[in-house]
Amino acid sequence: IDEVQIWDTSLSSDEIGNILCGITGSEPNLIGFWDFEEGDGDQALDKTEYSNHGSINNATYLRIGSSIFGNRN
Repeated sequence: IDEVQIWDTSLSSDEIGNILCGITGSEPNLIGFWDFEEGDGDQALDKTEYSNHGSINNATYLRIGSSIFGNRN
C-alpha cells in the first residue's frame, strides 16, 4: 500500500484525476491521509488536521535515493 485516503464525500472522476497529481492533507472533505513516507519509527502519520496517527509494527525501511520502501514482517 502506497497511501490511504478517507473522504467524507463521493468524488467525481475529475476530482479523482486531480488527486492523482498529489494532495497535501488540507483538501476539503479529506478526513484521513496516510502516505507512509515516515522512513523510520513506529507511527504512520495522518497528514490531515485530525491527526489520527496509526501504529506500525515490525517494519523494516529501505531508502533508495529519495524513495522509501517498507517491509512489514
